[in-house]
Amino acid sequence: MGLLSAQRHITIQRPVREVFAGLEDFQSDHLWRAQVKEMRITSAHRTGLGASHIEVREMFGRTMESPASIVVYEPDKRFDVQRASGPIRPIASYRFADASGGTRLTLRLSVPLRGPSVLLAPIVALMVQLIARSIPADLERLKKLIESGGIAPAANHSEATQA
Repeated sequence: MGLLSAQRHITIQRPVREVFAGLEDFQSDHLWRAQVKEMRITSAHRTGLGASHIEVREMFGRTMESPASIVVYEPDKRFDVQRASGPIRPIASYRFADASGGTRLTLRLSVPLRGPSVLLAPIVALMVQLIARSIPADLERLKKLIESGGIAPAANHSEATQA
């Protein structure tokens, strides 16, 4: 088994609860993630463990749709999203920590390779590098949007965190 990964951090001058709530339902992803065009919610609940969506992204001149779901969920601390189909199933991990009244957000992209997918490691490594290069600019867009109020917390954040 192999693991390819990339990790980046940013500090956002908003409380953890506000940053977490602004990201957990994915409806604003297209505003800050350059390659994401749309997120379609596919589960009955928008947030929390098991919530699922389809990510529509433009990559290498092609539109790609991939289903994903939240596989780890700790309100105001972390959530992990894993692609739900295909031989390669990357995991995006979001970690939230207090930073003197602001939030230190850590985004880690990891791609576990098992079985036959190990043979694709060179191609997957290239894709991880390309995506990793876009993460700092994406996080800067996210920071500006949250700090300016351009991303509002999910309306049902308190419901999801109390479940």
